[in-house]
Amino acid sequence: MKKKLIIVRHGLTLANKFKIWNGVYADLPLLQEGKEEAWKVGQALRKFNIEVIYCSPLLRAQETAKHIVEAYSKPISVITKNELRECDFGIAEGQKMEDVRKKYSLLIDKMYWGTKNTWELSFPGGESKHETFKRVNACINGLWDSFFDCALIVSHGGVMNALDIGWELHGLNYEHGTFNVIEYDTDTQKFVRIV
Repeated sequence: MKKKLIIVRHGLTLANKFKIWNGVYADLPLLQEGKEEAWKVGQALRKFNIEVIYCSPLLRAQETAKHIVEAYSKPISVITKNELRECDFGIAEGQKMEDVRKKYSLLIDKMYWGTKNTWELSFPGGESKHETFKRVNACINGLWDSFFDCALIVSHGGVMNALDIGWELHGLNYEHGTFNVIEYDTDTQKFVRIV
């Protein structure tokens, strides 16, 4: 049996706008632009029969889910899953990306667009892509029996990057307010990105 999993990155926040590392450091709301991004995603998703939304507990994801539901125009339950939270970026949390790059440029170059060869790397005190993948993948594996055809996940760029590497999808779109449609074959246990 094949099931669809639609993965959305939350809308834009102040930290995103000013290029600040923000995993779990500050629980920021969406900017107006982020709310509009979420609304547009909700409208675009009307062509899918979404049964349930699983969402990170962080405010930016919760607000994105709320605006998606409003624009989708059909009632959908939103279930919060702590495991879908963003990566912990350790000492980089709350720091400007350009300042962190000055000190950790080699690490960032290897880590930022990681592969399975580099996904064990992390900022000091932070979580690696592999650790993030294990946490999120275990959560998603526990969800397959809870919906029939199509579910939506609202999460974060670091989470999406970890899933992209772990599921070997090679090219998820991580832009704010975008979505990716992934098909999962429950018989072969394989993932395929279809949109």
